[in-house]
Amino acid sequence: MWTGSVVAGLAAALGAGTVWGLTPALYLRASRSGGSIRANAWKSLGGLAGLSIPWLAFGAPLPGDPVSAGLIALAALFGGGFGDYAYFRGLARVGPSRATPIGYTYMLWTSLASLLIYGEPPTVNQAVGMILALAGIWLISQDGEGGRWDAAGVAWSLAASASWALSPIAIRGALERVAPAVASFWNSLFLAVGFAAAAALGGGMSCDGWAESALGGLLGIGLGVTLYYYGVEAAGVNLTVLANSVTPVVSQAAGWAAGEPPTRRVASGAALVALGLAAGVL
Repeated sequence: MWTGSVVAGLAAALGAGTVWGLTPALYLRASRSGGSIRANAWKSLGGLAGLSIPWLAFGAPLPGDPVSAGLIALAALFGGGFGDYAYFRGLARVGPSRATPIGYTYMLWTSLASLLIYGEPPTVNQAVGMILALAGIWLISQDGEGGRWDAAGVAWSLAASASWALSPIAIRGALERVAPAVASFWNSLFLAVGFAAAAALGGGMSCDGWAESALGGLLGIGLGVTLYYYGVEAAGVNLTVLANSVTPVVSQAAGWAAGEPPTRRVASGAALVALGLAAGVL
C-alpha cells in the first residue's frame, strides 16, 4: 500500500488540509460585507489568477473529453460551488471555529459514497481513524467559547458538508482522464464564471474584504485544490479525506494564534483528530 506515490498523495492531502485551515479568516470580511456570492466570486477569481500561469505554461490544455469536463464541472458545483456557498453562509453566522469543524464531517459521507459508487471501502485502520477524527471534530464544535451557535448557521454548515462529500467522488472519475493541475484550473474557471455572473446579476462585485478573499482563493483553490486533487489521484478518496481532518485543528490553531485561548474541550478534540490521523495511516 505504502508506495512512493501514496506517500506523496498523503503529503499533498495534508498540505491541502493545512492550507484550508488557514484561509477561512480571509473570507470572513467579504462574506459579511458583500454576502456569500461576492466573497466566493473574489475567491474564485483569486484561484483562477494563480492557476492561469502554469496552465498557459503547459500549453493551455482542454479539460479532456466531455465526460471528464462534466465530472470536473460537477466537482466544482458540489465543492467550491454550492458547498462553499453554504459554508460561507454558515461562516458569516457562526464564525470559522464553528463552520469549519461542522463542514468537515463531510469525510464520513465521502467514504460512504466512495464505497457505494466505486466499491472502495476504507481499511479497518482508516475507519477507526475516521471515527476518532469525527469524535475530535465533534468535541471541537461543541466547545462553548470563542464562537456562537445559530441554528441557520449550523444548517448551512451541514449543507456544505453534504455537498463537499460529492465533490471528490466526481473528481476521482475525472482524474482517470486528466492531470490534477488541469482539473484544478478548469474547476477554478467554472467557479469564477458562475460566481462572477451571479454577483453581477445581484448588483456587482463591490464589497469590503475583496482582496483578502482573492488571496484566500489564490491559496485555497490555486494551491489547496491542486494538492487535494493530487491526493485523490495518488492516495485514493478515503485516505485523502481522512488527511483533511487536520483542517479544523489548523483552523483552531489559527484562532489560538490570534488570541483566542484553547479550552480543554478543544485541546482534547484536536488530540483525538491527531490520533485518528495516526491510526488511519499506520
